[in-house]
Amino acid sequence: MRMLVIEDELKLGDYFRNGLSESGFTVDMARTGIEGRELAISGDYDAPVLDVMLPGIDGFAGLAVLRRALLRRGQLQDVTHYALRGLALDLVAREATRNGQRLELTAKELALLALLIRRQGQVLPRTVLTEQVWDINFDSETNVVDVAVRRLRSKIDDGFDEKLLHTVRGMGYVLGSRRTIAS
Repeated sequence: MRMLVIEDELKLGDYFRNGLSESGFTVDMARTGIEGRELAISGDYDAPVLDVMLPGIDGFAGLAVLRRALLRRGQLQDVTHYALRGLALDLVAREATRNGQRLELTAKELALLALLIRRQGQVLPRTVLTEQVWDINFDSETNVVDVAVRRLRSKIDDGFDEKLLHTVRGMGYVLGSRRTIAS
C-alpha cells in the first residue's frame, strides 16, 4: 500500500514514515499543506496521514481538497479483501491464504502481492514494482524484484497445480491464471 504522510514536524513525520515503512507500506512525505495537496492530487495513494496544523494549507482545508480530488477520480472503493482462484488476501489482517492454507509472507512480499492482486491480469514491469513496493524511483541494476518475485512465487504456487504468478519475458510479471493472461 502507498501512503502519503503530511506532517511539518520533522521528528514526528520521520517517526510516521519509519513506522509505516517497517510495516511494509511505501511512504511519501510532504512537509507543508501545499506540497501535500500537490502530491495527493498527482499521486495514487491508498491513504493519507494528515496533520491539522500545517503551513500553507491547514489539515482541514487539505482534507477537503483530497476528498474532491478522490471524487473526481471516480467511485471510492474501500477494498480490503481480494481473491483469485484460491488465493485470498486480507489487507486489514495482513494475511494471505491459498486454498485455506496460511502463507507466511514478509512485509515486502505482502506489499508485492497486494499490488499484483489489485492489478491482476495486468503485466507489471519491474520499474512499476520497484516504485510501488520499494519506493525506488530510478533505474536500478538490482535484482531485488526478481528475488522477491521468486520467493513470493514459491510461497503462493509451490504445491499447487495451477500456477498464478507468471513472468512475461521482456515485459514484467503478472498475477492470474493462464486462461486470463492468454486472453
